Amino acid sequence: MSYRVGLYNDQEIAYMSVFNIGHMQSTYASIVVSPKFGCYHPQYEIDYAQTFYHEPTSFKSNNPAFEFHVHNNFVLPSSWMLMLNFDGKTDWADPMCSNRGYFSMSAMIRKSFFKDRLVFMLQGNDLTRSIRERWTFHCPGVYNSKDSYNYTQSIGLTVTYKFNATRSRYKGTGAGNAEKKRL
Repeated sequence: MSYRVGLYNDQEIAYMSVFNIGHMQSTYASIVVSPKFGCYHPQYEIDYAQTFYHEPTSFKSNNPAFEFHVHNNFVLPSSWMLMLNFDGKTDWADPMCSNRGYFSMSAMIRKSFFKDRLVFMLQGNDLTRSIRERWTFHCPGVYNSKDSYNYTQSIGLTVTYKFNATRSRYKGTGAGNAEKKRL
């Protein structure tokens, strides 16, 4: 399914409707690498997505989209953890809509106490304030676009305490043997 935008009875009234796409194929691929170098545990990810439409549209829409994720994790002594993440996406398109890419950066500091029973986590999202919703519909007679910041920047503090964090002493063996002998 996709969206269609047009003019109502050739007047200056635009409408948007949903329509079925007769034939399309989608291709996805991801590569993830997670090496460990002492206290540094990075994760690198590249995602590829491309949709092939076999119907004529008013816009060239068979270009691929790539997403990039670089997650830098530092596991430090005394139960400290630091993270600095970079995420981005290239421009991509639907049958009649082009979308602009983005880049973002987030960070997190985590400290745990009492064998992970008490955890403090301070995190910030979209620190560069660069995740924008930017798209343009390309339809005959109608040009519709959006370029706005969706207020994704945030800072949060999470405090977690685990009650009864001790492990069960039950080993899970022999519970059925006594019952079998009894029968």
